[in-house]
Amino acid sequence: MQTSNYLITNGQVFNGKDQPPVRADVLIRDGRVAKIAPKLMTDEVDIEVIDARGKWVMPGFIDTHTHYDAEVLVAPGLKESVRHGVTTAVIGSCSISMILSDPLDCSDMFTRVESVPREQVLPILENKKTWNSVKDYVAFYDQHPLGPNLASFLGHSDLRTH
Repeated sequence: MQTSNYLITNGQVFNGKDQPPVRADVLIRDGRVAKIAPKLMTDEVDIEVIDARGKWVMPGFIDTHTHYDAEVLVAPGLKESVRHGVTTAVIGSCSISMILSDPLDCSDMFTRVESVPREQVLPILENKKTWNSVKDYVAFYDQHPLGPNLASFLGHSDLRTH
């Protein structure tokens, strides 16, 4: 049984509020931080206990500049970023996004601006891109099994091309 309930014990907890870390336990219930305190105890049966002795426990990282626009379509878990503590990834950087333009124009933008091989990006877009509006783009990601949270810019090159 997969659980989203965890008790992280014995970690050096950074709370994200510009304060020094404290040794504490963190209770995560239904994927959200429920409590932070020293020596937490629980009798919950559907909880995984993680010993973080000697480790840092942090709220996560926001990667503000990625080019995961195509990668997130085929590998939505973005496992390598999550493995490094990224909890939010931002796509649509450097004036390019894959929101409004057709697959051919989107792949050409990525090829010109970021030197991403067209022969890799174009087939992904031809296979996966089902949206032509911001609303439909958001709806697609609402149904996509993402690893981290995802935020996107609407790239001005995408907007102009459309």
